[in-house]
Amino acid sequence: MRDTPLIVHHRGQSLFTFELFPDDVVEFAAERIAANGIRYHTTYDALNDVRNLEVPVRAAKANGLHTVAGFVYTVSPVHTDEYYAGKIREMVALGIDGVFLKDPSGLLTPERAVTLVPAAKRACGALPLQIHSHCLSGLAP
Repeated sequence: MRDTPLIVHHRGQSLFTFELFPDDVVEFAAERIAANGIRYHTTYDALNDVRNLEVPVRAAKANGLHTVAGFVYTVSPVHTDEYYAGKIREMVALGIDGVFLKDPSGLLTPERAVTLVPAAKRACGALPLQIHSHCLSGLAP
């Protein structure tokens, strides 16, 4: 499908499952994704382990895909603005085209976003920042 913009979203080295795949399988998946007309690629690791984004990002970029990497938001004493900014800087170093904040549990409150979003934007530099939030708690809208 060359004329219809399509997006693929997957879990980094785990692709579409919960198990890690060998590098060659991840590379082959990127090649097939591009061969089938998808041009926009989003990827993340559920534990924010940027090492699990290295091969998927490299393979996607090698196949001409626009690649946006995400960090997963949660609430804990560890998950500070500084923690997320560090993860974003690691992702930016991979050569991505953008960053997204993934809020799969719908935990991001407007009050928390007041400091997190500016910290994330600073870490992104010139790259765009998106927010992907699920509406499990009713906060997303």
